[in-house]
Amino acid sequence: MDLTGNAFFFMIILSLIGIIWWFTRYSFGRFLDNHFSFPLLREGGNYKYKNFQEEFTYQGQAIYAGFAGVILAISVFFSFGLNWVGWALFSPFFLSFIFFLRIGTFNDDNILPETGMGYDVTKSWTLSLIGSIGLSVIFFVLNISDSLILPIIALLLILITGLIPLFPDYINKYLSYDIRSEKGQSFLEKITWIFFAISWVFIALSILV
Repeated sequence: MDLTGNAFFFMIILSLIGIIWWFTRYSFGRFLDNHFSFPLLREGGNYKYKNFQEEFTYQGQAIYAGFAGVILAISVFFSFGLNWVGWALFSPFFLSFIFFLRIGTFNDDNILPETGMGYDVTKSWTLSLIGSIGLSVIFFVLNISDSLILPIIALLLILITGLIPLFPDYINKYLSYDIRSEKGQSFLEKITWIFFAISWVFIALSILV
């Protein structure tokens, strides 16, 4: 398999999708508005995407986060095929689909009046994606590792790392302060990075041992 050629093809497909979406973003946004029971835009917002986080409601951001995962997944499979390489490269993006199911949490109704903050979609999506990158590596590790114990432990840790940012409301139940605050967001980042570091220790051990 020519991975360099596949990667180049992936960039071309992603660029074409991006160009098509950019010129149809107004129609696409209105389409979504007409098919969801909640507003995608905040008052005064528009589909120019100059300030995505301020113009879009949390639920609107969550919908777009989910669609981002879909687009990336489709681009991966078109470029690399439905083989183990394609599945390996797809795996970090599949958690993005969870945003479609978490609209009730990533919602403007959950903005804390005291801080003016809700469950941050962009930060959660970014942290989840970074935390899930190890899934791609595990696919390769499973093909070279003589033992499955360390790779499976690494896999579980990677999944936990990717899921932590997607369930901030559950973490919030165990904190003495609200995660919808600067302190809370800082805690979410720290705990994600801690699990990220631990998971990569086990990935390294899976390769070396």
